Amino acid sequence: ELADGRVFSGAQAKAAGLVDELGGLEDATSLAWKRAGESGEPRVSRVRAHRRLWWLDLLGESLLPARTPLAGGLLFLYHGPLAD
Repeated sequence: ELADGRVFSGAQAKAAGLVDELGGLEDATSLAWKRAGESGEPRVSRVRAHRRLWWLDLLGESLLPARTPLAGGLLFLYHGPLAD
């Protein structure tokens, strides 16, 4: 009944039993910390995702054979992570 393409607000999702509680990231972190049996304030480490190299996307799939040998040189010159 619920999987028909509708978009639910938080309150509607809670009323339908799709979520346990309403809240944000801090609420979820605090609840997970307490359920893990920890006391005090949660210790959180935030990891920043690597940015995609948009200029590699511009090469497109049609240039994939040319892109493959080039990748080693770009890695060597760029010294940064390439997007998957």
